Amino acid sequence: MVEVKDMKKDLTEGHYGILEPKAHLPAASSDTGYPEIDAWIVPGVAFTSDGLRIGMGKCIYDRLMEHSKAAKIGVAYEFQRTDYIPTEAWDIPLTRVLFA
Repeated sequence: MVEVKDMKKDLTEGHYGILEPKAHLPAASSDTGYPEIDAWIVPGVAFTSDGLRIGMGKCIYDRLMEHSKAAKIGVAYEFQRTDYIPTEAWDIPLTRVLFA
């Protein structure tokens, strides 16, 4: 995690043309639960309408969002919607899921 202050100066084109932070940016600290973050945009493989998700199985987003009070938003295609997803104690539910 790094803090991006200027989209033009701090990002560079990476794989598949996706913008990503430049290597020189200092790491952000998770000690305070990232209080400056207003919203998380969270990827996933499958989502329920009530905010449960299946990611890639490494719990990276769950650990990042664990202490954050920011909105947690999943963005998905309609084919990624499902009625049931099994959950574990460490799974962080999303505030909202937007289906396209």
